[in-house]
Amino acid sequence: MEKHSNVKSRRKHISPVFHLQTKKEEDQHITKEVIKSVRRTGQLNLSSRHIATVPEKLFSIYDAEDENTVDWDFGKPKKEEDAWWNINPLSHLDLSSNVLSEIPAQIGMFQDLLVLNVIFGIII
Repeated sequence: MEKHSNVKSRRKHISPVFHLQTKKEEDQHITKEVIKSVRRTGQLNLSSRHIATVPEKLFSIYDAEDENTVDWDFGKPKKEEDAWWNINPLSHLDLSSNVLSEIPAQIGMFQDLLVLNVIFGIII
């Protein structure tokens, strides 16, 4: 019995492995490289990122990168991967092992979403 009580008291002094992130920190998980990958593959893995909300940046990954720049060249795109016909819609979203409090209704904008993984997520 004595060992059991020592374990409980030590548990109070151990700091958590992660802290709850701000919205700005959560949005930093979706970088330009991640956006390019999502557009190419249609898959986004945000598992084990310790996020409490779905990053707002997720809902604008298919928006134009720079609205102030207009490319009037109707020829071949600079990079084949940037061509509009090579962009895949989001079909797999992995939000597992996070501390989510809710799944926003905006997730419905991804009409081609086939897999939404929230296993081991704490949804209150």
